[in-house]
Amino acid sequence: MRSSSSRLILSTTLLTITPAAWAHPALFDGGMLANLMHLLTQADHLLLLAGIGLAAGIIMYIRNKSNLRGSDDENQ
Repeated sequence: MRSSSSRLILSTTLLTITPAAWAHPALFDGGMLANLMHLLTQADHLLLLAGIGLAAGIIMYIRNKSNLRGSDDENQ
């Protein structure tokens, strides 16, 4: 039970402090489409998205490779 209450506290804390982490809140006036265009046209944001995609791809590759090894060991 303690784990679920600590997760709730952590989630609530992260949701309440998120606005303080905005890099440039003045740009968030134009709605969702303007925010999306900002994200997709700025070089630093694109590099971050590419890095996250690359890291996710590497993690998925490693997990799939280890899962394949585990299934080979069970069949023998």
